[in-house]
Amino acid sequence: MIKSSLFPLRNPSPSFDAFRDILLGKQMPEKVHFIELGVDYEMMKFISESLMGFKAPENINVGERKKELFVEGKVVPALLDEEKPLLKFRVKFYYSMGYDCVPVGLPLAPFPTKHRKTKDTALLSRGIRTWVEEEAGIITNWDEFESFPWDRINLDVTEYFEFLSEIIPEGMKFMVASTLYEMVGEQLMGWKCMFYKLFTDPDLVKAVFDKWGEIIYRGYTDAISHDCVGAIFHCDDMGYKKGTMIRP
Repeated sequence: MIKSSLFPLRNPSPSFDAFRDILLGKQMPEKVHFIELGVDYEMMKFISESLMGFKAPENINVGERKKELFVEGKVVPALLDEEKPLLKFRVKFYYSMGYDCVPVGLPLAPFPTKHRKTKDTALLSRGIRTWVEEEAGIITNWDEFESFPWDRINLDVTEYFEFLSEIIPEGMKFMVASTLYEMVGEQLMGWKCMFYKLFTDPDLVKAVFDKWGEIIYRGYTDAISHDCVGAIFHCDDMGYKKGTMIRP
């Protein structure tokens, strides 16, 4: 452990209400407020164990376990018991680092997608990382659209957010994140397929966006009904350094 670290903060004193009012222009900030869409587990583990003196729980791939249930046609729970230590660790990390809010992903059923695998060359490596399959996703025609289990993606999130309500420190809130354009382009249709279909079958592209948009909207609606959720942190990769992915 690095003894000269300033973290964990001795008195974090989070205030999501102040953070929100600053964003809305209702008050001037008295300090720098931190916010993140997400910090990788590997970074949280390194910082927690090297700088703050508390051990990270094992990073169990709960997404893969839920995906197995989905493929088997079983009910997918929004919260698994083995997921709870990871959520508690996430909250403790953001609290100890001085954040006012904790980002979490919108709980949705994880479905099988096409992807490539390659070596993870990061300093804090996972060993293997996945890469987007850009050619074609899992919906390339109307038959695949009709056979996709749209009605199984949204989950009953009551237990999930009730648990989050129990572990959030006073003054903090959760920010729930998901994506629209990125999911359609990267996973559902694939970028190349989507670009072609914009010209050859625009109705299919619209139908996919509409369906996924309805899922995200319903998920956000369910999430913000819980008091522990302070805001939506919607995120989308809509372009790159030279322009947008699609002409505006």
